[in-house]
Amino acid sequence: MRVFRIASVAMVGGLIALCAIAVRASGPLPALPPPPASELAQFDYFLGNWQCDAWDSASVLGPAHKATTAITFERDLGRHWVVMHWSEERADDNPHPWSLENAFAYEPAKKQFVYVSRDNTGVFAWGSGRGWDGETLTIDGEYDDAAGKRAAFRDSYVKHGEYAFDFVTEDENDGKWSKDATLQCHKAP
Repeated sequence: MRVFRIASVAMVGGLIALCAIAVRASGPLPALPPPPASELAQFDYFLGNWQCDAWDSASVLGPAHKATTAITFERDLGRHWVVMHWSEERADDNPHPWSLENAFAYEPAKKQFVYVSRDNTGVFAWGSGRGWDGETLTIDGEYDDAAGKRAAFRDSYVKHGEYAFDFVTEDENDGKWSKDATLQCHKAP
């Protein structure tokens, strides 16, 4: 019995030593997740709640109409993303309000911002941009429309001081650009 106990202790000790050697041989332990890209601070202007007066073109949600829209920007997923939540109010002329989520992050290898979006019509969009050019931030990308046709889009955010911005989204269909939606937004109290 005593021999068995000594052999067991020796075997456990040997396994611990082998594990330590294997860990040491595999290289240094991985670093903690990297901090958020400092470039993402360019989106800090938007953080918080905004109230917007909107105009939407005709779409699968209905005819062209005016809308009141609430937008919230917040940091997400370890502060590596800025997420925008967009929600229109239901009204007589807007019985199917548009809602969507946009997410922005920074891709250091390409030195650009990346963008993904999803909405309540089933549209998924993706794009990129270089950041602010003066008072304008532009995201260019693509999406598949309700009919499954790929289309290009351009989203432009234009700052007006500390507490207001305009937003314009344009679509390219058959080589022609047209406005899809416009918003005039003010920081909510």
